[in-house]
Amino acid sequence: MFDHPKNNNDKDEGINFLPGELQQARHHSPKKDPVSPGLHMPAKDDGKKIIANTQPSHVVGKPKTPKPSFFGRLFKKKLKSPKESSVVAVNEVKIQPPKTTPAAPTHSPVSTYSPPAKIIPSTKVVQVKKEIGGFNEVKSANKNTDEPGLVVNLLPSSPKGFTDTQIIWSYFFIFIISLLVVFSPYIYFESKNKRYNEDINLLKEKLILIDKKITEFESEIKDYGSLSQQFNNLNNVFKNHVYWSQFFPTLENHTAGNVYFTGLSVTDLGGVDLGGKALNLRSMAEELVVLNSSPIYQDVKLTNLTFEKTEQPGDPGVSFSISFIVPHSVIEKVGNADNNTQPQ
Repeated sequence: MFDHPKNNNDKDEGINFLPGELQQARHHSPKKDPVSPGLHMPAKDDGKKIIANTQPSHVVGKPKTPKPSFFGRLFKKKLKSPKESSVVAVNEVKIQPPKTTPAAPTHSPVSTYSPPAKIIPSTKVVQVKKEIGGFNEVKSANKNTDEPGLVVNLLPSSPKGFTDTQIIWSYFFIFIISLLVVFSPYIYFESKNKRYNEDINLLKEKLILIDKKITEFESEIKDYGSLSQQFNNLNNVFKNHVYWSQFFPTLENHTAGNVYFTGLSVTDLGGVDLGGKALNLRSMAEELVVLNSSPIYQDVKLTNLTFEKTEQPGDPGVSFSISFIVPHSVIEKVGNADNNTQPQ
Protein backbone atom coordinates (compact mmCIF):
# COMPACT_ATOMS: atom_id res chain seq x y z
CA MET A 1 0.00 0.00 0.00
CA PHE A 2 2.79 2.42 0.77
CA ASP A 3 4.07 4.00 -2.39
CA HIS A 4 7.27 5.91 -2.85
CA PRO A 5 8.81 5.68 0.59
CA LYS A 6 11.30 8.30 -0.36
CA ASN A 7 8.56 10.84 -0.65
CA ASN A 8 7.24 10.23 2.87
CA ASN A 9 9.63 12.80 4.28
CA ASP A 10 8.05 15.63 2.34
CA LYS A 11 6.54 18.27 4.51
CA ASP A 12 3.52 18.88 2.33
CA GLU A 13 2.69 15.23 1.68
CA GLY A 14 2.01 12.16 3.81
CA ILE A 15 1.04 8.52 3.74
CA ASN A 16 -2.02 7.54 1.68
CA PHE A 17 -4.18 5.10 3.63
CA LEU A 18 -6.76 4.60 0.83
CA PRO A 19 -7.34 1.17 -0.67
CA GLY A 20 -5.58 0.26 -3.92
CA GLU A 21 -8.59 0.72 -6.14
CA LEU A 22 -9.03 4.32 -5.05
CA GLN A 23 -5.39 5.40 -4.86
CA GLN A 24 -5.03 5.74 -8.69
CA ALA A 25 -8.35 7.55 -8.98
CA ARG A 26 -7.23 9.96 -6.27
CA HIS A 27 -3.88 10.40 -7.99
CA HIS A 28 -5.35 11.18 -11.43
CA SER A 29 -8.41 13.09 -10.28
CA PRO A 30 -8.27 16.86 -10.68
CA LYS A 31 -7.83 18.88 -7.54
CA LYS A 32 -10.84 20.65 -6.20
CA ASP A 33 -11.09 23.45 -3.71
CA PRO A 34 -7.90 23.28 -1.61
CA VAL A 35 -9.73 24.82 1.33
CA SER A 36 -12.09 21.85 1.93
CA PRO A 37 -10.14 19.07 3.67
CA GLY A 38 -11.56 15.52 3.81
CA LEU A 39 -10.82 11.95 4.62
CA HIS A 40 -11.90 9.36 2.02
CA MET A 41 -13.62 6.34 3.55
CA PRO A 42 -15.02 3.27 1.78
CA ALA A 43 -18.75 3.24 1.12
CA LYS A 44 -21.07 0.89 2.94
CA ASP A 45 -24.31 1.14 0.97
CA ASP A 46 -25.03 0.22 -2.69
CA GLY A 47 -21.41 0.29 -3.72
CA LYS A 48 -21.40 4.07 -3.56
CA LYS A 49 -18.54 5.93 -2.00
CA ILE A 50 -19.28 8.51 0.74
CA ILE A 51 -16.88 11.23 1.64
CA ALA A 52 -17.49 12.59 5.19
CA ASN A 53 -15.79 15.64 6.54
CA THR A 54 -14.87 14.84 10.17
CA GLN A 55 -12.03 17.29 10.52
CA PRO A 56 -12.77 20.60 12.26
CA SER A 57 -12.92 23.37 9.73
CA HIS A 58 -12.35 26.20 12.13
CA VAL A 59 -10.59 26.26 15.48
CA VAL A 60 -11.32 29.32 17.52
CA GLY A 61 -8.33 30.93 19.08
CA LYS A 62 -7.94 31.71 22.79
CA PRO A 63 -10.12 34.67 23.83
CA LYS A 64 -8.50 37.56 25.53
CA THR A 65 -9.06 37.44 29.30
CA PRO A 66 -9.79 40.84 30.86
CA LYS A 67 -7.21 42.10 33.28
CA PRO A 68 -8.32 41.22 36.83
CA SER A 69 -8.80 43.97 39.37
CA PHE A 70 -6.83 44.41 42.60
CA PHE A 71 -9.41 42.55 44.67
CA GLY A 72 -9.75 39.94 41.93
CA ARG A 73 -6.00 39.18 42.09
CA LEU A 74 -6.13 39.21 45.91
CA PHE A 75 -9.01 36.73 46.07
CA LYS A 76 -8.27 34.78 42.90
CA LYS A 77 -8.33 31.41 44.60
CA LYS A 78 -11.68 32.11 46.22
CA LEU A 79 -13.30 33.25 42.97
CA LYS A 80 -12.01 30.41 40.79
CA SER A 81 -14.22 27.31 40.66
CA PRO A 82 -12.34 23.96 40.88
CA LYS A 83 -14.50 22.40 38.18
CA GLU A 84 -13.89 25.02 35.50
CA SER A 85 -10.42 23.79 34.56
CA SER A 86 -11.66 20.32 33.56
CA VAL A 87 -14.66 21.45 31.46
CA VAL A 88 -14.28 21.66 27.71
CA ALA A 89 -16.76 24.07 26.19
CA VAL A 90 -18.25 22.66 23.02
CA ASN A 91 -20.38 25.44 21.67
CA GLU A 92 -21.45 24.28 18.22
CA VAL A 93 -20.95 21.06 16.31
CA LYS A 94 -21.70 20.96 12.60
CA ILE A 95 -21.27 17.74 10.67
CA GLN A 96 -21.00 18.01 6.92
CA PRO A 97 -23.71 15.94 5.19
CA PRO A 98 -22.31 13.07 3.15
CA LYS A 99 -21.71 13.57 -0.57
CA THR A 100 -22.43 10.81 -3.05
CA THR A 101 -19.81 10.32 -5.79
CA PRO A 102 -19.75 7.76 -8.59
CA ALA A 103 -17.49 4.80 -8.23
CA ALA A 104 -14.05 5.12 -9.77
CA PRO A 105 -13.06 2.85 -12.70
CA THR A 106 -11.23 -0.31 -11.80
CA HIS A 107 -7.50 -0.28 -12.58
CA SER A 108 -4.69 -2.63 -12.10
CA PRO A 109 -3.76 -3.38 -8.51
CA VAL A 110 -0.50 -1.58 -8.99
CA SER A 111 -0.22 0.87 -6.14
CA THR A 112 0.35 4.46 -7.00
CA TYR A 113 1.31 7.33 -4.74
CA SER A 114 -1.39 9.88 -3.85
CA PRO A 115 -0.40 12.76 -1.61
CA PRO A 116 -2.94 13.65 1.08
CA ALA A 117 -4.87 16.84 0.91
CA LYS A 118 -3.65 19.84 2.82
CA ILE A 119 -5.61 21.14 5.79
CA ILE A 120 -5.79 24.89 5.44
CA PRO A 121 -7.77 26.78 8.08
CA SER A 122 -10.17 29.40 6.94
CA THR A 123 -8.65 32.84 6.88
CA LYS A 124 -11.80 34.87 7.32
CA VAL A 125 -13.68 33.95 10.46
CA VAL A 126 -16.05 36.25 12.20
CA GLN A 127 -16.49 35.36 15.87
CA VAL A 128 -19.73 36.34 17.49
CA LYS A 129 -19.79 35.66 21.20
CA LYS A 130 -22.96 35.54 23.17
CA GLU A 131 -23.23 34.76 26.88
CA ILE A 132 -25.77 31.92 27.32
CA GLY A 133 -25.90 30.18 30.73
CA GLY A 134 -22.22 30.64 31.44
CA PHE A 135 -20.98 29.27 28.03
CA ASN A 136 -19.67 31.14 25.01
CA GLU A 137 -21.54 30.48 21.76
CA VAL A 138 -19.22 30.96 18.87
CA LYS A 139 -20.56 31.33 15.35
CA SER A 140 -18.27 31.29 12.37
CA ALA A 141 -19.28 32.93 9.15
CA ASN A 142 -17.27 31.87 6.14
CA LYS A 143 -17.52 33.09 2.61
CA ASN A 144 -18.06 29.53 1.38
CA THR A 145 -21.49 29.03 2.95
CA ASP A 146 -22.04 25.93 0.81
CA GLU A 147 -19.49 24.01 2.92
CA PRO A 148 -20.54 23.64 6.56
CA GLY A 149 -17.89 22.45 8.96
CA LEU A 150 -17.40 21.17 12.55
CA VAL A 151 -16.84 24.09 14.99
CA VAL A 152 -15.37 22.97 18.33
CA ASN A 153 -14.07 25.25 21.09
CA LEU A 154 -11.55 23.25 23.12
CA LEU A 155 -10.61 26.11 25.42
CA PRO A 156 -12.04 26.29 28.95
CA SER A 157 -14.34 29.19 29.69
CA SER A 158 -12.49 31.88 31.58
CA PRO A 159 -13.91 32.71 35.05
CA LYS A 160 -15.56 36.07 35.34
CA GLY A 161 -14.19 37.98 38.32
CA PHE A 162 -15.92 40.60 40.47
CA THR A 163 -15.19 44.29 40.05
CA ASP A 164 -13.92 46.51 42.86
CA THR A 165 -17.34 48.10 43.31
CA GLN A 166 -19.04 44.72 43.65
CA ILE A 167 -16.48 43.53 46.19
CA ILE A 168 -16.80 46.74 48.23
CA TRP A 169 -20.59 46.42 48.31
CA SER A 170 -20.28 42.74 49.24
CA TYR A 171 -18.07 43.58 52.23
CA PHE A 172 -20.44 46.38 53.21
CA PHE A 173 -23.44 44.04 53.25
CA ILE A 174 -21.45 41.40 55.15
CA PHE A 175 -20.59 44.02 57.77
CA ILE A 176 -24.25 45.11 58.09
CA ILE A 177 -25.42 41.49 58.45
CA SER A 178 -22.74 40.83 61.08
CA LEU A 179 -23.92 43.85 63.09
CA LEU A 180 -27.51 42.62 62.90
CA VAL A 181 -26.50 39.13 64.02
CA VAL A 182 -24.51 40.48 66.96
CA PHE A 183 -26.87 43.20 68.19
CA SER A 184 -30.26 41.60 67.45
CA PRO A 185 -30.25 39.39 70.61
CA TYR A 186 -29.17 42.35 72.75
CA ILE A 187 -31.92 44.58 71.36
CA TYR A 188 -34.51 41.81 71.78
CA PHE A 189 -33.66 41.03 75.41
CA GLU A 190 -33.29 44.72 76.27
CA SER A 191 -36.79 45.51 74.95
CA LYS A 192 -38.18 42.47 76.77
CA ASN A 193 -36.55 43.54 80.05
CA LYS A 194 -37.94 47.06 79.61
CA ARG A 195 -41.43 45.67 79.08
CA TYR A 196 -41.10 43.55 82.24
CA ASN A 197 -40.02 46.63 84.24
CA GLU A 198 -43.04 48.56 82.99
CA ASP A 199 -45.32 45.70 84.06
CA ILE A 200 -43.71 45.62 87.52
CA ASN A 201 -44.18 49.38 87.97
CA LEU A 202 -47.81 49.08 86.92
CA LEU A 203 -48.38 46.31 89.46
CA LYS A 204 -46.76 48.41 92.19
CA GLU A 205 -49.11 51.29 91.43
CA LYS A 206 -52.07 48.92 91.60
CA LEU A 207 -50.88 47.60 94.98
CA ILE A 208 -50.62 51.15 96.33
CA LEU A 209 -54.19 51.85 95.21
CA ILE A 210 -55.36 48.61 96.83
CA ASP A 211 -53.69 49.57 100.14
CA LYS A 212 -55.47 52.93 100.07
CA LYS A 213 -58.79 51.23 99.43
CA ILE A 214 -58.17 48.82 102.32
CA THR A 215 -57.50 51.74 104.68
CA GLU A 216 -60.68 53.50 103.55
CA PHE A 217 -62.74 50.33 103.99
CA GLU A 218 -61.32 49.77 107.48
CA SER A 219 -62.31 53.29 108.54
CA GLU A 220 -65.76 52.81 107.05
CA ILE A 221 -66.10 49.47 108.81
CA LYS A 222 -65.30 51.15 112.11
CA ASP A 223 -67.94 53.80 111.46
CA TYR A 224 -70.42 51.19 110.45
CA GLY A 225 -69.54 49.19 113.58
CA SER A 226 -70.34 52.06 115.93
CA LEU A 227 -73.54 52.78 114.05
CA SER A 228 -74.45 49.11 114.19
CA GLN A 229 -73.93 49.12 117.95
CA GLN A 230 -76.26 52.05 118.28
CA PHE A 231 -78.84 50.27 116.20
CA ASN A 232 -78.49 47.21 118.37
CA ASN A 233 -79.05 49.27 121.54
CA LEU A 234 -82.06 50.93 119.99
CA ASN A 235 -83.34 47.53 118.94
CA ASN A 236 -83.00 46.30 122.50
CA VAL A 237 -84.93 49.31 123.71
CA PHE A 238 -87.74 48.68 121.29
CA LYS A 239 -87.62 44.97 121.95
CA ASN A 240 -88.03 45.44 125.72
CA HIS A 241 -90.75 48.08 125.30
CA VAL A 242 -88.96 50.56 127.52
CA TYR A 243 -91.06 53.71 128.00
CA TRP A 244 -89.39 56.30 130.21
CA SER A 245 -92.53 58.36 130.24
CA GLN A 246 -93.91 55.87 132.73
CA PHE A 247 -91.17 56.81 135.19
CA PHE A 248 -92.41 60.32 136.00
CA PRO A 249 -95.65 59.29 137.76
CA THR A 250 -93.69 57.03 140.07
CA LEU A 251 -91.18 59.81 140.78
CA GLU A 252 -93.93 62.26 141.61
CA ASN A 253 -95.35 59.82 144.13
CA HIS A 254 -91.90 59.50 145.77
CA THR A 255 -91.22 63.22 146.20
CA ALA A 256 -91.35 64.82 149.71
CA GLY A 257 -92.58 68.35 150.55
CA ASN A 258 -90.34 71.41 150.11
CA VAL A 259 -88.27 69.42 147.53
CA TYR A 260 -88.27 69.84 143.79
CA PHE A 261 -86.01 68.40 141.07
CA THR A 262 -84.08 70.48 138.55
CA GLY A 263 -82.24 67.83 136.44
CA LEU A 264 -82.63 64.25 135.20
CA SER A 265 -80.29 61.87 133.39
CA VAL A 266 -80.80 58.19 132.65
CA THR A 267 -78.81 55.28 131.18
CA ASP A 268 -79.69 52.23 129.07
CA LEU A 269 -79.21 50.00 132.11
CA GLY A 270 -81.91 51.84 134.12
CA GLY A 271 -79.69 54.15 136.13
CA VAL A 272 -81.17 57.54 137.12
CA ASP A 273 -79.34 60.64 138.33
CA LEU A 274 -81.54 63.38 139.81
CA GLY A 275 -80.51 66.89 140.65
CA GLY A 276 -82.73 69.00 142.89
CA LYS A 277 -83.10 71.64 145.61
CA ALA A 278 -84.59 71.56 149.10
CA LEU A 279 -85.66 74.21 151.56
CA ASN A 280 -83.30 72.96 154.19
CA LEU A 281 -81.48 69.85 155.29
CA ARG A 282 -84.60 68.45 156.95
CA SER A 283 -86.53 68.43 153.66
CA MET A 284 -83.62 66.77 151.87
CA ALA A 285 -83.38 64.08 154.56
CA GLU A 286 -87.10 63.31 154.23
CA GLU A 287 -86.59 62.78 150.46
CA LEU A 288 -83.81 60.31 151.11
CA VAL A 289 -85.99 58.39 153.54
CA VAL A 290 -88.87 58.23 151.00
CA LEU A 291 -86.64 56.92 148.21
CA ASN A 292 -84.89 54.34 150.40
CA SER A 293 -88.21 53.01 151.69
CA SER A 294 -89.62 52.55 148.14
CA PRO A 295 -89.71 48.97 146.75
CA ILE A 296 -89.38 50.29 143.17
CA TYR A 297 -86.13 52.22 143.37
CA GLN A 298 -82.93 50.43 144.24
CA ASP A 299 -79.46 51.45 145.34
CA VAL A 300 -80.35 55.00 146.35
CA LYS A 301 -77.31 57.22 147.00
CA LEU A 302 -76.66 60.89 147.80
CA THR A 303 -73.94 61.92 145.36
CA ASN A 304 -73.76 65.70 145.93
CA LEU A 305 -74.77 68.25 148.62
CA THR A 306 -74.35 72.02 148.38
CA PHE A 307 -75.54 74.91 150.58
CA GLU A 308 -76.80 78.00 148.85
CA LYS A 309 -77.22 81.54 150.12
CA THR A 310 -80.86 82.61 150.37
CA GLU A 311 -81.90 86.16 149.61
CA GLN A 312 -85.51 85.94 150.76
CA PRO A 313 -87.25 83.76 153.28
CA GLY A 314 -88.60 80.50 151.70
CA ASP A 315 -85.88 80.21 149.09
CA PRO A 316 -84.17 76.79 148.85
CA GLY A 317 -80.89 76.74 150.68
CA VAL A 318 -79.65 73.24 149.83
CA SER A 319 -78.76 71.71 146.39
CA PHE A 320 -78.25 67.95 146.04
CA SER A 321 -77.91 65.05 143.63
CA ILE A 322 -79.31 61.58 144.15
CA SER A 323 -78.70 58.44 142.05
CA PHE A 324 -80.70 55.21 142.02
CA ILE A 325 -81.72 52.37 139.74
CA VAL A 326 -85.16 51.84 138.26
CA PRO A 327 -86.02 48.20 137.42
CA HIS A 328 -87.16 47.40 133.85
CA SER A 329 -90.36 45.99 135.19
CA VAL A 330 -91.47 49.53 136.00
CA ILE A 331 -90.95 50.94 132.50
CA GLU A 332 -91.03 47.89 130.16
CA LYS A 333 -94.76 47.62 129.78
CA VAL A 334 -97.41 50.26 129.84
CA GLY A 335 -99.78 48.04 131.78
CA ASN A 336 -97.35 47.64 134.62
CA ALA A 337 -96.93 51.35 135.04
CA ASP A 338 -100.36 51.78 136.58
CA ASN A 339 -99.76 49.03 139.07
CA ASN A 340 -96.44 50.44 140.16
CA THR A 341 -97.45 54.05 140.52
CA GLN A 342 -98.25 53.72 144.21
CA PRO A 343 -95.42 52.90 146.59
CA GLN A 344 -95.91 50.00 148.97
